[in-house]
Amino acid sequence: MPVITPWSATRPPRVAAEGADSDDAMTAGTTVDHLTETYRVHYRSLLGLAALLLDDTASCEDVVQEAFIRVHSARKRVRDPEKTLAY
Repeated sequence: MPVITPWSATRPPRVAAEGADSDDAMTAGTTVDHLTETYRVHYRSLLGLAALLLDDTASCEDVVQEAFIRVHSARKRVRDPEKTLAY
């Protein structure tokens, strides 16, 4: 199965916020607890969205699960926890 990544191969350089050092910028992001709550609240609606695009339930579940796995691995890049779902 090919791996599809939502990011391009080249990314713009990370710019730290004014007054923050690079260590603070790296630790910023959504927490595991927030991500878990987002998963719990939005799982069924995301499953329904996947069902519009795919033809079987197992594939829909796989897609939604894979999306959350990827967000979990990149959670430090989600600077605004309110945008976790959009990410």
